[in-house]
Amino acid sequence: MKRAILGVALIGLLAATPSAYADEAFDNQVKEQIAYFKKNAKRAKDPQVWGDLVMELGASEHPKAAEYMGRLLLKDKDVDHQMILASALATFKGSDDSRDAAGKALLMVLEKGKKLEIDVIDSVADSLGKLQYKPAVFALCEILRKGADPYLQVTVVRAVGRLDDKRALPTLLELWERLPVGYSWETGEVTVDTGASGTADQDAAEAAWNAKYGGMMKAKASPKVMLKIYIQELAKAVARICGEKIGQAADLRLWMEEHAKELKELGIEVPKYKGPRRKKTDEE
Repeated sequence: MKRAILGVALIGLLAATPSAYADEAFDNQVKEQIAYFKKNAKRAKDPQVWGDLVMELGASEHPKAAEYMGRLLLKDKDVDHQMILASALATFKGSDDSRDAAGKALLMVLEKGKKLEIDVIDSVADSLGKLQYKPAVFALCEILRKGADPYLQVTVVRAVGRLDDKRALPTLLELWERLPVGYSWETGEVTVDTGASGTADQDAAEAAWNAKYGGMMKAKASPKVMLKIYIQELAKAVARICGEKIGQAADLRLWMEEHAKELKELGIEVPKYKGPRRKKTDEE
């Protein structure tokens, strides 16, 4: 009964005042809700029951609730709990204050979290993208640079696209230019240069990667499928950020060079080419 009363009170206060986050009564209600969560979460053995408590706590979208959930995410070692918290923080969209607090909490997890499971990082990255929390752009780009589980890479590049931040372009360009050869998943790397034109290198690289590492992922989608999805999401992210469809890495480099002055004002430089060896025909 107390839980229902608290929920109704929170919703009523939020609806009553546009600046409810600065309202002392509302602030006290959130403190009560946090206290209620602490008391009952210890008894919740079922992940679904525990998740219901988290969603009730997050229903207020109060910045202090987001801050508490972020600290809990770092402290709680249960992977299911961490994923539930990360997903719940994506719902904090009621105001700029709540969005920023949730984004800051999630970014703190990426920066300070130790030995996070891939599934947890995946949930955090996905929520940062849904919140469109731009300050996370460099942390997400760092995940992409390091290379990781194919599913995580797809989630992160999609999240980067949602941020719609031009500061991600240098990283996306470098990654795109490293494809189809020289790209490293967490499980390994394959470099293939057939010397042929067209898609021969890509097909060879995919076949080699699949032959060498594919057995590790038979329970999931094939590496070849994941690689293609990754490339598609990378292209979508670039198109969203640039505001126009860009077909290949060379076109993105040309776009960045044409907009070099605008990018420089944002502190962005066109990176040097770091892709596979260029052939004379490519240069021409």
